[in-house]
Amino acid sequence: LSRGWINREVRALKIYTQKGKCYLFAGTSDGVFCLKLNQSNDSWISLNNHDSNNGLPDQDVRALELKKQDNRLYIFVGTKSGVFRSLLTLESEEQAEDLSSKLKSVEDLPKSTLEEVEKLLAEYIVLVELAAGAFSGELNLALASQTYQQTLDSTTKPKISGWEHENRALTNNDVYSLAVYPQDQEDATTWLFAGTKGGNIYRRAIFLEDSQWIQMRQALANDVRAIAISKQGQVFIGTHNHCILKGTESIESTAILPGDSLSIQQRQELTEDNTLKAMPSEQVVMPGSLVRWNLIDQLGFKGEITTQPGEILLEAATEADKIISEVASLKDVIQGQQRTVIKLVEPLLNTYDRTTVTINANVALVTHGETVADEALGSGDGTKMNQEFILKNPPLTYVSADTATGSESTLSVRVDGLLWEEVTSLYELTSPEQRYMTRIDDDGKTRVIFGDGYKGARPTTGEENITATYRTGIGPDGEVAANTISLVQSAPLGVVEVTNPQAAAGAAPPETRDEARQNAPLKTRSLDRIISLQDYEYFIGGFSSIGKVIATQLQTTANYGMVQATVAGRNGAPVEPDSNLYAQIKQAVEDVRDPTLSLGGGPASQFSLDSYQRLLFNIKANLWINWQYVADTVISDVKKVLKEAFAFDKRAFAQNVTAAEILQLIQSIQGVDGVDLDALYLDGYDQKFNQFLEAKAASWNGLEVEPAQLLLLNPVSGSMELEVR
Repeated sequence: LSRGWINREVRALKIYTQKGKCYLFAGTSDGVFCLKLNQSNDSWISLNNHDSNNGLPDQDVRALELKKQDNRLYIFVGTKSGVFRSLLTLESEEQAEDLSSKLKSVEDLPKSTLEEVEKLLAEYIVLVELAAGAFSGELNLALASQTYQQTLDSTTKPKISGWEHENRALTNNDVYSLAVYPQDQEDATTWLFAGTKGGNIYRRAIFLEDSQWIQMRQALANDVRAIAISKQGQVFIGTHNHCILKGTESIESTAILPGDSLSIQQRQELTEDNTLKAMPSEQVVMPGSLVRWNLIDQLGFKGEITTQPGEILLEAATEADKIISEVASLKDVIQGQQRTVIKLVEPLLNTYDRTTVTINANVALVTHGETVADEALGSGDGTKMNQEFILKNPPLTYVSADTATGSESTLSVRVDGLLWEEVTSLYELTSPEQRYMTRIDDDGKTRVIFGDGYKGARPTTGEENITATYRTGIGPDGEVAANTISLVQSAPLGVVEVTNPQAAAGAAPPETRDEARQNAPLKTRSLDRIISLQDYEYFIGGFSSIGKVIATQLQTTANYGMVQATVAGRNGAPVEPDSNLYAQIKQAVEDVRDPTLSLGGGPASQFSLDSYQRLLFNIKANLWINWQYVADTVISDVKKVLKEAFAFDKRAFAQNVTAAEILQLIQSIQGVDGVDLDALYLDGYDQKFNQFLEAKAASWNGLEVEPAQLLLLNPVSGSMELEVR
């Protein structure tokens, strides 16, 4: 179908059908062209409009899209100079039909439509006069034929109104691909997606007034050469390095109208170089910067919007709004005659209503536990090697600390009133020093072990001369909610009331034997230095409150990268960014890692620590149970094996769940003759059967880190629907 083209590179093709007529549009190295496929002798028609002041500025077209809106057809092209749009007219017959129908009801038409009718009539009269002029006076056959052909061409060939740029807030104009979503709905918000050189993806509501491009992803995987969007809004992209990527989210939008009231989840400054920065409570940003809002409306819809400063106003909080708080560290305090200025180390995470803010300077970091003071462990015997004593009030409490493991024991042991020092192992000692070590038995009891006289000293002989002071606690059960503590057992002088503005966090149960066997070698393997991804996992995994960790190398831009560590606390507890554990791990890693190293051949100058994303799934199955077995017992066994198999300690980050493994587990239970898995689905989604459920690894979405996911069986009652057939 080239029909005379020479050395014209074709980059994009689109087919459009209207009233039985088929048009082929081509984006080429010489611009945009259209071919009417119904007629075999037709030639390509240029849509560049180069003879007009509104011609296509850049004719090196790489992508094109078509979209009909309000009975008008628009064409969009992507070039290395950005995105351009034009109104496209295909057939004059349709214009004549439209003009005829409007003339019949001219008395009822609004003023804007009447002006449009007048314009169409004027164009029609000009064409008729042009054709008639060739036959007036002396007949000139050549002129008549030429004029007739010109008139015919002008009334039947595709035409454009003129090209205009669509580059508002498009920070990368080197466009390779375009996609429209949705394709077949005229009443929905229409999004135009653009993929650019360098791996950026943008989207824009193209038919909304004053809309602008919003960057969705940045530096994904080289040039974005193709974009496809499913009817469900799932985004797929093809890149220059032979890669097809599936987007992490589906496209959904809701209109924000003037006067709407929404709650702020997060607010950040979007700088001119597309960097997101923390933003203080006042809307003060650098010139040229925008504001990125994460909002939630009153119906629970969560979304993102980018605005100019001042477009969204902060309104006063209501009584129904949730009270929030955060811990901040002071950088400087400036005393003045009229006011005191407090400068913080880091900007506040939340946006507060100033009239409701209370700054508590009378805060103290506290840990949960009960102190056991001067407990008599027993009598020392200088003739015995490696004497052992057991603490009478287990479990022994460990508290958060700036140590290699992130915690330290609360135990202090005295012999004859003198304080001895605890060590991790007596084997490392080379002299009879006053040291001891502790070991925790399977039943949770703590043993205090002294030396043999060569590797650690023996305690002196005496009557009840060995005492211990320590704290005992209840672990995660002591994590109380915010504002629930009102009394203390022994308050310092002058303290009449206490409260906890934040919920307790960071607790962990005593380490089991299996956990101790797994965690003990981790610190030894990393040797307190980090030069590989595995070193990150060994080092962070050595912290006593960490249950899982996975380190991943992520590419953020063409020349920059990071090591991202996704972590989970013991038994699946989140590791919040404002917790002491998070701060200790982050600082400890920064102290021993080498930011100048390249891992796997790529840059890794930055380090990101993130708590994992927890996903829950449900199942529904029909069971055929052997008549010789008690059905309730078999069902109980099935639930037990499923809970154990998909518990926190048995699953890994980014580990998928398949229908096959669930069927295998159920079928392995004695008494189950058959099983039919009706539904396997994520909690919160439609109940339907999926062959597998995906748990994603950590990734960089262009603006921020998306941590690794952990897929677990929903622990709530009713998550396993098992019916006997």
